[in-house]
Amino acid sequence: MPDEKSFLSCAWCDYLAKAIKDYHEFSAQITPMEAKDFALYHNACKAALGHIAMIQKLMPAKEKGMTEPDLFDLLEQARKATNDTDEDDSFD
Repeated sequence: MPDEKSFLSCAWCDYLAKAIKDYHEFSAQITPMEAKDFALYHNACKAALGHIAMIQKLMPAKEKGMTEPDLFDLLEQARKATNDTDEDDSFD
C-alpha cells in the first residue's frame, strides 16, 4: 500500500487538475457584457483561481519532475477572457 504522503500528493494532484480543467471550461464561455453579469463572471473567475492557489498551498512538497501551472498565466487568461487588462492580482 502506498505511503500516506504519496497518496495525499496524488489526491491533491487530481483535485488540482480538475479545478484547472473546470476553470478553463468556465472561462472559455462568452463573457457577459451587462455590468451585473460581467461582475458575477469576473468574481467567479477570481474565486476559481483562488481555489487553485489554495489547493497548491495544501499540496505536499513537490516531488522531482512534478510541474505546476503558472498562476500568472492563468490570471492573464482570465484577464483576456474578461477583456480587463487593468485588474490587479488580488483575490478580494
